[in-house]
Amino acid sequence: MSKQLSDQTVQEEKAFSNQPPKKRPSPKSITINSQKTQDFSELLSKLSLAGEMSTSIAHEVRNPMTTVRGLAQLLAMEHPEKIGYYQLMIEEIDRANQVLSEFLCLAKNSPITFTDVILNAILRRAIDLLYSRTLQQEVHLYMFFDDNVCLHADENKLMLAFMHILKNAIEASQRGGNVFVQTRICSNEVKVRIVDEGIGIEESISHKIMEPFFTTKDGNPGLGLSVAYKIIEDHGGSLVINSLPHIGTIVEVSFPLPASAAEPE
Repeated sequence: MSKQLSDQTVQEEKAFSNQPPKKRPSPKSITINSQKTQDFSELLSKLSLAGEMSTSIAHEVRNPMTTVRGLAQLLAMEHPEKIGYYQLMIEEIDRANQVLSEFLCLAKNSPITFTDVILNAILRRAIDLLYSRTLQQEVHLYMFFDDNVCLHADENKLMLAFMHILKNAIEASQRGGNVFVQTRICSNEVKVRIVDEGIGIEESISHKIMEPFFTTKDGNPGLGLSVAYKIIEDHGGSLVINSLPHIGTIVEVSFPLPASAAEPE
């Protein structure tokens, strides 16, 4: 396990596959680094523009949906024999509201409520919320957590960011595959590494995966990584993605540690 979550990057294919070397493909490694790629300033502009355009629309749509949701709850109480239908309505309204919330996250002035939070607890909660998805995909998820670290962050937004990254890792995995989640304290920062043994990222689309509305999945709004990146950026963090097509992907998120939590040099 430790080899699969070592400090090596994805160039070490053994971190992702137990197949003999002669059977493993040798595709080109993909690296996306939010700190070193000049295009990320342009990406931030795109994210902000998408968020600003969506803000007024999202508010206008959310208000009537709130009314419809309330009526569905009322009807469910008055007609318990049809509660299944009304519950489905409520679930679909909630799903639409979640998409609207993600649009609002992209806005430049999206409100952030900073409090002291425990990073490992946020990750555990995100993993718990995705438990049913791991069962559906028959994916095994392993956690390797360092000591608890307290960050000054927006708990709900940070959890949303990790849920998107974890969801991608789970969905990219084959049945019976593994996903590893590791936290590690490194002097003045804490790193979260999410590793999957899935399909990887093709070079032809690697420059698009962070853009809003880009998706390779039917029925997906294509906001997951965009929202995750914007949230991480708003928290002063960085995002690095290393991937080998047909071998797997490592997503590494880094956050600066508060002075009180940083290790001495």
